[in-house]
Amino acid sequence: MEFVQFHPTVLHTREGQGFLISEATRGEGATLRTPGGTRFMPAYDPRAELAPRDVVTRGIYDAMRREGTNHVLLDLTHHPAAYLKLRFPTICTRCLAEGIDPATDPIPVAPAAHYLMGGIRTDINGATSLAGLYAAGECACTGVHGANRLASNSLLECLVFGRRCADAALEQWTGDGKGKAAWQATGVEYAACLYPSLPPLPVPHLTYHTPPVAPPGWRSSLAAIMSTGAGPLRSADRLLEALRRLEAFPMQGFAPDPETITAANAALVARLIVAHSLAREESRGAHRRVDFPQTDEAWQVHLVSRRGTRPYPVATVTEMDHPQPATDYPYPVDHQLPVWGDWCLLPVPQLRNGPLAEAYPVP
Repeated sequence: MEFVQFHPTVLHTREGQGFLISEATRGEGATLRTPGGTRFMPAYDPRAELAPRDVVTRGIYDAMRREGTNHVLLDLTHHPAAYLKLRFPTICTRCLAEGIDPATDPIPVAPAAHYLMGGIRTDINGATSLAGLYAAGECACTGVHGANRLASNSLLECLVFGRRCADAALEQWTGDGKGKAAWQATGVEYAACLYPSLPPLPVPHLTYHTPPVAPPGWRSSLAAIMSTGAGPLRSADRLLEALRRLEAFPMQGFAPDPETITAANAALVARLIVAHSLAREESRGAHRRVDFPQTDEAWQVHLVSRRGTRPYPVATVTEMDHPQPATDYPYPVDHQLPVWGDWCLLPVPQLRNGPLAEAYPVP
């Protein structure tokens, strides 16, 4: 969950939404400059604007902090207008609608969270630890993206694992191994005929002394907490402060109130991202700790959080295992993060007394 990919160049529109400015613009020679006009990427990385997106993101983020601004400038003004409209018609159209002419005006951009490499753990057929629940796409974690996804791989992942999920679900439904063959023979019609007979999901009856309520303006507040605490450049103090501030969010939803349910779910994902980021005391891929800037090969494992257990490392995501219960956790811990309900979110391992390979044996 700690591996969150940021797109380095996002234009924030007048409506407050993000519009991606393609990395192909840098391939066409676009340069990144501070609002004062200083080009900064050559000093950050020898590949300058052509460095990988996580490096460019950190370079922009670092420049924004040093300059005290919320954006930098993407400069394409060395190209004539006709060329830009031919090469980047959608970007030009959107920028012009925002009052920016890329042929004469540098485009104000900033990094934005773009893709979550982590997610719901599945096997190679998209099955989760909850019987009957399958996951595919960005919500799932199959391990195929590692610590820093390549953009086109996510489409391939959806195609492959979406098909595997459908096959496995039909096999499970029929119980006789004929579901896959029937689906291949008749396509959507076969799958559609199953849906009317599916039993409804049970709705648990919950009693609250005080019903949980989403904090006012929680979306903006949550975005600010995560941008500050779990952005492209992370540190223990910022992550711990983010966890403290996340305590203001509800831990569970209230059935008649969809907004509170959404806030609780978003806050849970945020807590998992922050907790995993705090636990991984190294820098790898899209996860950058300024207090642990080096990559440690002992951390070449996946961290898994699961209900009723403490997080534990695995070598391979898709090979399901049986974690130790929360009451029997042998790894050295100096202090622990708060426990929410029966989600035992990450203790912080202090590995000063031995190598990670000993402290966290891979099952």
